[in-house]
Amino acid sequence: MKNRFINTLRHTAAISYLKSRINIGNILRMLGHTSLSTTQKYLQLTDEEVARDLSRANW
Repeated sequence: MKNRFINTLRHTAAISYLKSRINIGNILRMLGHTSLSTTQKYLQLTDEEVARDLSRANW
């Protein structure tokens, strides 16, 4: 259960950093990852979030 909480916290932080427009390379370093593919697992967004952000960008 503890590992699940930690992973949820890391995912939430990663999404928050991404939404704050922090460079993905910096997010990788902040999370202590050595592989971009590992970081990308934490940055999975829902379809609704992607659609909302695209509409804000006038796509």
